[in-house]
Amino acid sequence: MSALREYLEDGSHRGPEPPGAHSGAAGGSACGDLIRVSLLVAGGSVRVARFEASGCAAAEAAGAAACELAEGESV
Repeated sequence: MSALREYLEDGSHRGPEPPGAHSGAAGGSACGDLIRVSLLVAGGSVRVARFEASGCAAAEAAGAAACELAEGESV
């Protein structure tokens, strides 16, 4: 299975902003994709990372990959 498909099918980081999280959003005017990434930081590290995306499969997979990379990292 490709990494793209794995990230699309794994919904563990997809969801609304957790209470108390910090978030940022970005989009591309050319294609209309929009993604919001939310990070809940506690004790100097990212405890929870979530994303919401509308657009193409690549944007959704990128959101999932970014959250996977961020979760557990120190800030």
